[in-house]
Amino acid sequence: MRSPATRSVAAEAVALYARLHEITDQVGTAFDLSTVAESALDDLEAVLHVDIAAIYGTTTGSRPVVVAVRGSDRAPWPDPDDPSGPLDAAWRAGGPVVAQLGENRFVVAQTLLSAEGRHVGIIAAERASGPFDAREQEALADLARDYGDIVQAGLLAAWLRARTSHEEHGRVAHQIHNGVAQELVALGFQVDSMRLGPAGQDPATRGQLDEVRESINRTVADIRARLADLQTDPRPDSGVGALIVDRFQLVGAYTGLTVRFTLREGGSRPPANVEATVFRLALDVIVDATRVPDARTLELSLTADSQAVRLEVFHDGSSTGLDEARIKAHRLLRSGATVSFSGPGEGHGPHLFFAWDRTPIDAV
Repeated sequence: MRSPATRSVAAEAVALYARLHEITDQVGTAFDLSTVAESALDDLEAVLHVDIAAIYGTTTGSRPVVVAVRGSDRAPWPDPDDPSGPLDAAWRAGGPVVAQLGENRFVVAQTLLSAEGRHVGIIAAERASGPFDAREQEALADLARDYGDIVQAGLLAAWLRARTSHEEHGRVAHQIHNGVAQELVALGFQVDSMRLGPAGQDPATRGQLDEVRESINRTVADIRARLADLQTDPRPDSGVGALIVDRFQLVGAYTGLTVRFTLREGGSRPPANVEATVFRLALDVIVDATRVPDARTLELSLTADSQAVRLEVFHDGSSTGLDEARIKAHRLLRSGATVSFSGPGEGHGPHLFFAWDRTPIDAV
């Protein structure tokens, strides 16, 4: 820690942190990502007549994700990495791209560039009244030039906040693991000693000690599952499959469950509400597996892209706390998605299957 290289990095870090403190005092929440995106959409609507508009962003130069949408509950175009869509063309071209996706669907898209020429996002709009002419395309290009650095600042600020939050979650998880969880494990060992000692020879006492041990096991498993939740790092440029794999690996490491998963993700992602539903359903079964004393194996298969999703997840425990009525009451299931759920039976545990296919309504 006392090496010249370390001192040099520390001095640079002090200068950066001091400058960041000054900038934060000067701009307040000016670089809040949601505020920046909404401001850009306000200015877009001031210069163009549009029905739907959206801002995409990325901090890594990889696939941009939706930051804000206006006029729709989600962006209605193919994902930026889908070669069939106008966003991919705009991302590669760097200049305005116009397209017609249907009889009355006229789209214009423009890449957002930083001062260094780095791709940081896309601004896109759609309307039904007619195509965007050259003057409107130039107005969009001007807007993109004005907002490139501002959007990048908002993205970096959001990334820093997410990174700080994740590190804090990790610190809390570490403290819980070294505190309450370890105390419970120690208590479990004491109960085991009593079960094997003279007190455990009495059948009535042994039965009570067995119940206490089972309760401790369930509590420890629940705590470990929640620790896994704290330590999962959600990344906006990662799909739902990456989040589930993170969770599987952590649960396997913390609980001793044998976990198996098969993941196949396409180049374009499903809508955000579908990804959220898939993650929630998978998480319900994963957490249930950690709470069932006799569960030994947890398995999941996920196939996902912008057109269809298939999720199958199950464990081999003989009981379950899953609420079938709540699972089947999810609002997404009322718009074409399907889910089947079977409780534990002879030779098998609870089994959940979810399916979603893009419909013409989804594509509008």
